Amino acid sequence: MILKQTFRNHILANQFNILMLIATFIILWYFQFAMVPVIITLGMFILCVFPAVILHIIYAIKNQGMEVILEANDIVIKNRDKEMIAYNDIESIIIYKSANMDNGIPIMGFEYYYFARIVTKQQKQIDITCLVSRNIDKLLKSHVSGVFFERRHNPFAIIAAK
Repeated sequence: MILKQTFRNHILANQFNILMLIATFIILWYFQFAMVPVIITLGMFILCVFPAVILHIIYAIKNQGMEVILEANDIVIKNRDKEMIAYNDIESIIIYKSANMDNGIPIMGFEYYYFARIVTKQQKQIDITCLVSRNIDKLLKSHVSGVFFERRHNPFAIIAAK
């Protein structure tokens, strides 16, 4: 299975932001762009959408040009160079994801963003974001067996420096 950033994944990750943009224009049009509703609506738009835009840019840069191939016994990561990681060389896979993605309804746009961090036995870390696949956590669980999976609840799943 070959996974990479696609236009569809970008749209799916931004679905909340797109709906907020449409709702903002409808509200502003309804109130005929009066000053007070404009300030309130644009303030809510910025609070809801701006953090998601930051995450989207970080995720897009992180996995730009990355291609992940899930094979029977290993994961092939193609970025600038080709790297093969055997499943038995993986120490753990950590999923950084908002709790609302599994047990509720995401309230803010940034809660739709999550990533999987693959930690090898040599302590190398590889991050695969939701822009590569919207179901990266489920795909890794179904393809990689015998590896410790950890789920970390993090509403703002920013990829920190290693």
